[in-house]
Amino acid sequence: MDEDSTCASPEHTSSSSSSLAHHTVSVRTPLIGKRQRFDSKGAFHSPWAPVSQTPQIQQEVNRLQAVITKQKSELDRTKSEKEGIQKEAQKMSVHLEKATNENRILKRAVAIQQERQTLAAAENENHKKLNMQAGEHIQRCEREILMLRAHVGVQNAPAGFMGFGPRPPDVY
Repeated sequence: MDEDSTCASPEHTSSSSSSLAHHTVSVRTPLIGKRQRFDSKGAFHSPWAPVSQTPQIQQEVNRLQAVITKQKSELDRTKSEKEGIQKEAQKMSVHLEKATNENRILKRAVAIQQERQTLAAAENENHKKLNMQAGEHIQRCEREILMLRAHVGVQNAPAGFMGFGPRPPDVY
């Protein structure tokens, strides 16, 4: 036996398309430097071998090509969905930005309105105090007027003869 066949070790593999088990032997070739697979009958198995070797391999290749085609279509569909989602996300981002700006403007408007309302309430309270002070001042002024009228009335009282009123005017 040559060196390539002496370093071989048997392996058991099973194909997913068939339930038959093949004995394969890994052999290191001096030209390529990689392992190549041979079955128990000495047939060479390589993923790069021509497709027309056996019907089972052809079926497996066809099945794998169908899987690849299906996966490619799923990948294309997924990519188009991703693009659609990205566009929708961009629209939502723009909408969110608008809503955020409107929210900021509304918050500022509410703050201004509350400030004006607070100032109006303070001004209203100040007017109430001034109204009360004015009412008190008016009452004080009315009392003083009454007191002054009474005082003036007492001073202007006729001080006639023996407490009688003033004399009638002299007519000539």
